[in-house]
Amino acid sequence: SEIVREAINVLEKTESVNRVENIEKTAIEIAALRGVQVSYSDIRSAISTLKSEEQIKIFEINTNGMKDLYVSSKEQFEIEKQNLEIVNELKNTKEAFYSVTEVEKKIQAFEKEKGFSLSQGQKEAVEKTLTSKDAVTIWQGVAGAGKTTAMELVAIALRERGYHVVGLAPTGKAAEELARSIGQADTIHSFLQNLESLKERFGFCYVTSQFKEKLEKEYERFNSVFEKHSALFAGNIEKLNFTGKIQELFGKQAKTETLISQLVNTIEKGLGMQHDRIHAYVAGEHRILTRFSFKDKTVEVYVKNAQGDIRFVKFDKDKQVIENKLVLNPCGLITEKTAFIVDESSMLSSKQANELLSIAKTTGARIVFVGDISQLQAVEAGRFFADVQKYSKAETARISEIQ
Repeated sequence: SEIVREAINVLEKTESVNRVENIEKTAIEIAALRGVQVSYSDIRSAISTLKSEEQIKIFEINTNGMKDLYVSSKEQFEIEKQNLEIVNELKNTKEAFYSVTEVEKKIQAFEKEKGFSLSQGQKEAVEKTLTSKDAVTIWQGVAGAGKTTAMELVAIALRERGYHVVGLAPTGKAAEELARSIGQADTIHSFLQNLESLKERFGFCYVTSQFKEKLEKEYERFNSVFEKHSALFAGNIEKLNFTGKIQELFGKQAKTETLISQLVNTIEKGLGMQHDRIHAYVAGEHRILTRFSFKDKTVEVYVKNAQGDIRFVKFDKDKQVIENKLVLNPCGLITEKTAFIVDESSMLSSKQANELLSIAKTTGARIVFVGDISQLQAVEAGRFFADVQKYSKAETARISEIQ
């Protein structure tokens, strides 16, 4: 059984389902490399055992009139099943970004600015996305059909509605091209890796990978400062009129003086910044991230305590509280006002798709998957982009006219 499991794991690196014959052949090869003598009968018996233990799924697929037996591991099967369930679950759960009339005006203004007209397929993709009530939308477009141009218009329209637009692509080159179109993009692998790193470090995540290095440095610097100068900060605490408000918002917990004094100090400085800035640091049992916006002179503060609770408070330039709430999602900086545009989605593995869909489900973010099923498929296991079009309830916009 172990050799068969290993054979399935090897094959699932490139395919989510595999013919029984291929698994048998791979298992025999693995056994030979290990110097273990096994027969095809032994392998088939092991496959039957794994099936009876519900560790694998076996099913028939009819190809060109021929029925073949295929195998999928339980884990891979569950990931792909969950992907479709999440897409269906998130259908009709949102408000439309714009009305049809508003979208038509957006398209007309965009065409006038660019000096050319969009194809019918491009217009349909833009309209379906901006008027959709689904959290997940799909664009199927052939190469050269102008998907990038349509994505540019969608990104502009989403930002005008106050959304933070995050572009994602499978390769660095594709991410660079997407960034030129929509303004910001990252590779899917880097984005997910950075999220996991920041989640482990701070207890919540920041969505833009360009800030990762800065966050890491600030975290280390402030951690050092706290160790050396916490008494000094605490000694000055009562001299600041802002202190009472901070104490009221965040409460008095273990080592609160250190937390409060550093928050006061950081916010006071932040409101005087001449550029956007992010700070991340530790105060006793607390992990803190502050973000300053020079444009609108606001300060966002995220504080995570030892129990894992995250409180978010936003201050304006007069230090008045604009927003004050507990953040329940594990990625406190990805919200319902985040929109992901995922280009070349045919190269997205089932596992990567699952991570993105789980983020959307947890945070309320929205996703537009863009790609072409006839182009390169995922290097890792799974054909999410083809499956979501074939088996889910997601509505697909089709862009077929070559520009």
